[in-house]
Amino acid sequence: MRYGEPMPEAGLSDLRQVGRLTHLIRSQTVDDVRRAWDYLDAPGRSVAGFIDQREALRHGWADVAVARDDALLLDYAAESMASLAADSAAAARDALARLPRRDLLVVHLRNADDPDGVLAAAEDAWAMHAYLPCSQVAYFGDTVPVPERPDLRLEQLDATWTDVVASHYSLGLGTDYARQRLAAGVVLGAFLDDAEPGPVTFPGAPSATASSPTASPLTTPLPTTLSRMTPPHPAGHRAGTLVGFIGSHEEGSMGMLEVFPQYRRRGIGEYLTLAYASRLLAKGRVPWSQVIAGNDASLAMQLKWGFTVAPERIAWLHPAATGEMPARAEEAHAA
Repeated sequence: MRYGEPMPEAGLSDLRQVGRLTHLIRSQTVDDVRRAWDYLDAPGRSVAGFIDQREALRHGWADVAVARDDALLLDYAAESMASLAADSAAAARDALARLPRRDLLVVHLRNADDPDGVLAAAEDAWAMHAYLPCSQVAYFGDTVPVPERPDLRLEQLDATWTDVVASHYSLGLGTDYARQRLAAGVVLGAFLDDAEPGPVTFPGAPSATASSPTASPLTTPLPTTLSRMTPPHPAGHRAGTLVGFIGSHEEGSMGMLEVFPQYRRRGIGEYLTLAYASRLLAKGRVPWSQVIAGNDASLAMQLKWGFTVAPERIAWLHPAATGEMPARAEEAHAA
């Protein structure tokens, strides 16, 4: 039975039990995890809107720091990151007071207007600044309709591609983070064979399941050069031109999507997204991502293929001065 919206209670119970067992292995108590799932399953919370916390519980990627009727705080201690959901400013402040400040904080908001004042409370409690408002998007189907692209070849990228990934990810990533994700084996590259692109065949696209939220457009400049596109190929690597890549971040979201400028408008970003989602689904993962507010093209593409866009919003916070962009950023150019 698939994990999604809507889901019969029996299916949710099975997944809740997986999360409980995972956290028992991680020295979490049954009550901690039960309270966490009770918070996530409360009426009014969409599955897609809290898919990051759900998947973290299900796979044991984070520990339960606070789980109450009015707040849930998960701690990704190894990544110095936390994820907060709270029903009020007071609940947010109280939950964050129970955990030492991390380098990054994800805050869940009821909608883009944050009527509960949770974002401001979180900024004040941990002396952080919001820099990245996003919509969460998840795929709840049984299979992903990946298009046929005989002109493209997908390969896992290794550390020899560190400079390429770090320098061409348009929203900034940092060499250390690029190297870490490449070493984890989670970055997939699309290589275009020397021949002219062939015809593209798409299976029937599912109907959209939500509407794209309205937001201001991004103003992030695009990269203008494609330097260092052909590092020494490792043994067994076949010839071809790297035209884009995609990966996953430490907390489990699909991301790092970039198609190089002269190869855009060929459906390569769409192909990378669907192929990567299919691979995650085959591993028992729910494919999900965080799309920056204003990236309507990415939202429209994912809706076209049956992804669900959450009505809630999230925001990333960091302790740097306002306006600075830390290494952790999200998708802007998926064309």
